[in-house]
Amino acid sequence: MKRVVLLVIVTFLMVSMILPQTSIFGANEVQLRFLSLQVGVHPEAPWLEKTVNDFNALNKGKIKVIIDGVAGDQACWEKLRTDAAANTMPDLFTLKADRSEFDVLAQSDRVVDLNSYLKADAEFKKKLNDPGSLETYTYKGKLLGVPYAKAYVGIYYNKTLFAKAGINSFPVTWDEFFAASDKLSKMGVAPLALMTGENSWTSALMLAHLIGTSGPEGLKWLQTSPKDQKF
Repeated sequence: MKRVVLLVIVTFLMVSMILPQTSIFGANEVQLRFLSLQVGVHPEAPWLEKTVNDFNALNKGKIKVIIDGVAGDQACWEKLRTDAAANTMPDLFTLKADRSEFDVLAQSDRVVDLNSYLKADAEFKKKLNDPGSLETYTYKGKLLGVPYAKAYVGIYYNKTLFAKAGINSFPVTWDEFFAASDKLSKMGVAPLALMTGENSWTSALMLAHLIGTSGPEGLKWLQTSPKDQKF
């Protein structure tokens, strides 16, 4: 059975607006298993719990979402892979913004195409307001997921050092960025400090932004996943 990829919590809110108008639910309450890593000490756990509780209260007697929590990115992903292999996929689930994980599931042909739901609710589609993400999570014309949040990555800079180096404003292009870095280097100042211990998260973000914004080819490369992962 195909299941809905819930890259966003609002996906099942959308389902609640569309499906109750049909006879699919009948007279009995439908229970949906939602596999999520946003549990325990995860910073999004309180938000998810409240959202699900609010949804269940709004749809009492019709639809009930039950959170199946698995703490940790890798543990949750392995649980999803195991469920897919056993054909016991959850009804709803989240994924990281990771093209490799998405492609594995897309190729399994066990995920619902959401295009018809968005066409049936133009107002909901307008609220997404993120055509780039919709394109990212489209596979062979099928929309298999929608984003539930955006992450904004900030950069801190030292205005005093910028002024001493003759840099009047923060660079807005990569050419300007590297030119500013060269000026700081000539002053004997390290132009950039990135996290390189543990998981090198900020370094990975910086490189991803550099590659993804370098042009169409860079973005395509960034969205290309390994082909050796299959169910």
